[in-house]
Amino acid sequence: ISHTATIAKMPPQSSLIDEINNIPVFDYACEHLKELHKLGAITIIITNRDIQFIEALKTNKKFKKMNPYISHIITADEIGYTKPSPKVINFVLNKLKLHNIKNEEIAFVGDSLADMNTALHYPCVPVLLLATSSDITDEFLTQNDDKIYIANTHKEIYDALKQRP
Repeated sequence: ISHTATIAKMPPQSSLIDEINNIPVFDYACEHLKELHKLGAITIIITNRDIQFIEALKTNKKFKKMNPYISHIITADEIGYTKPSPKVINFVLNKLKLHNIKNEEIAFVGDSLADMNTALHYPCVPVLLLATSSDITDEFLTQNDDKIYIANTHKEIYDALKQRP
């Protein structure tokens, strides 16, 4: 009698690692996260990526330096929703028992249309990071000019958040 096993085809680990290695890390991002941490900021990554991607990301040497300054990483598969649903922010606040935080005390930093729509629909303070390519259109920026803080570097984000009351 012959026994055969069927192995589910997984995406090659090397392609996942290549994708992670190509994610841009902004100059001084680790230093700014460290300073925000010192100021008592809670830094949470909310991603539409799955847990497999995040676990691989955590092992990447350029991201390992930032790990101590990131309080939590929440994935879409954990939440059950994806951005741009404002429910992702409610999920995080409830999970971390952060019930007394006011909307204006939440800065939602992102580089995509989904990120900005999440922040605008919650509503909280949307900060658009323009240091990467984005799906944000000029029309969207014009329509939301008075609602979105635009930054070109993590330093500008850091400076804006540092000046907030």
